[in-house]
Amino acid sequence: MNNQIVLSEDRFTKALITKEASNFIETTLNGEHDPLKAYFYLKALEETIKQIKANKDFDFSVKQEINKYSDADSTTYGVKFQTVTRRSFSYDNQELKELEAKKAGIDAKMKAIQKYLQVIKEPTINSDTGELVQPAIVTTSEYIKSTFEKE
Repeated sequence: MNNQIVLSEDRFTKALITKEASNFIETTLNGEHDPLKAYFYLKALEETIKQIKANKDFDFSVKQEINKYSDADSTTYGVKFQTVTRRSFSYDNQELKELEAKKAGIDAKMKAIQKYLQVIKEPTINSDTGELVQPAIVTTSEYIKSTFEKE
């Protein structure tokens, strides 16, 4: 079995990506690929891409290459690209600090109430307020959890 998604074109377009994804799904559903192995292949690709994009040397190299182009909005290989500046802010404001402290207190109280509601199994009467307290409604969904071996 050969689980491969090959973007071998000289141009990368959304249409090409959609075509490759659809082809991979179709061939897997038609039995040409083991669905489990295909899923793990995709997870491995995802992790590989994540690690490459997180590498500062790789990022620097890509930015250097982008800077060789003079246009603000350049296109190559069918991809429009540019370097942009991300802004971030930090605040030294007393009123904001007080509000953040209040919010943290509210968040902690909400979390405690949520934990309590998750523990009780039947409606309960709050002895302080007389309020009828309903337990949390539990919903479930299935998902795939996978972890790669280290070696």
